[in-house]
Amino acid sequence: MTPDRTTRHVGAGLTMAAVVGLFSYGGHLLDERTGLSPVFLLVGMALGSVGGFIHLVSVVAPEMLPFQKKKPPSNEESDGTGSR
Repeated sequence: MTPDRTTRHVGAGLTMAAVVGLFSYGGHLLDERTGLSPVFLLVGMALGSVGGFIHLVSVVAPEMLPFQKKKPPSNEESDGTGSR
């Protein structure tokens, strides 16, 4: 694994942690305002986890996502000999 890939993977992991944390904190604040104790906290955790996981997979293994468009093969990916 190259250092560039490692940096992207660590960044994606930290982004996932930050998203889950921020959504959980927002849910906690909504719980305090409304008095519905764990409801918004759990919703925030779930939304943050799903969003963070989708971002993590899109950075680490984008070919696993079912809703991304496949790029058509281009001539640049050939071996350079001109033959197919």
